[in-house]
Amino acid sequence: MAYVVTGGHSPIAIAISKSLSSKTTVFHVSSKIDLELQATFAEHSEIVLEKWDLEQTTECLEKFKQLLSHENVEGVIFAHRYRSQMHDAIKQFVTEVETPHQLIKHYCENYSGQFGSAILFTSPAADSIIPDQDFSYHASKAALNQLVKFAAIKFSDRGVRTNGVCPGAFIEKERSRKYYSDNPKRLEDIKEFIPLSRMGTLDEIADVVSYLCSPQSSYVNGVIINVDGGYSSMEPSFAL
Repeated sequence: MAYVVTGGHSPIAIAISKSLSSKTTVFHVSSKIDLELQATFAEHSEIVLEKWDLEQTTECLEKFKQLLSHENVEGVIFAHRYRSQMHDAIKQFVTEVETPHQLIKHYCENYSGQFGSAILFTSPAADSIIPDQDFSYHASKAALNQLVKFAAIKFSDRGVRTNGVCPGAFIEKERSRKYYSDNPKRLEDIKEFIPLSRMGTLDEIADVVSYLCSPQSSYVNGVIINVDGGYSSMEPSFAL
C-alpha cells in the first residue's frame, strides 16, 4: 500500500507525507528536488521523492501510470499550490485543476482496492475574495471545489472517494514564526478572533487527511472540510 502526496516544499504537504509514512510508503511529489527537501525527509526512509512538473499534464499522467503499475496506491493527496510571478491563468488552471483532474480520473477508473481516497486542498478564496490575490487564483480555487464534487459523483464507480480539505489562513508554520514574533499584537488578535482561541497546527491538518484516507471515512464522499478553528462559520462583519 502507498500514498502519493503532491506539494513539494509546502509545510502542509511535508507534514502530511511524514504523518502517512508512519503507516506505509509515501511518494512525495515536487517540481524541484533539492538538498533542502532531501534533508527534510532524511530520517523517513518510507518517503520516496518523485520529480513531477504538474504544469505538464501528459508527462505527469505517464509517471502516475508507471507508479500505479507497481504500487497499490490507496490515496492521492493534492496539497500543492501554484507558485509563479507571471500570473499565468492557463498554467494556474493546469497545475491546480486540470492535472489533478486527469490523475484522479485515471486513478478512479483503475482502482481495485477497498478504501481508495483522492483529496484536494482547496481555499477560502473559492468563495471569498483575498485582497492580495488575482482573479486567476480565485478562479482556480473555485474550480477545485467543483472538481471535488464532480469527481465524487462521476468517478466513484470503483469505490474511490474524493473529498477536499480547506485549511484556514492561521496555521502555525516555521516560516511565519518570525513574523508573529515581531508582531505579537497581531498574534494575540488572531487568537482572540478565532473561535477556538488559537492557531491551528500542521499536524491537525495532517490528521484530517489521515482520517479521509482511512476506513473510518468510508462513506464520506464529495465533502470539503474546513480546518480553521471555526473561522469560516463566523458572520463576515466580525472579520479582522
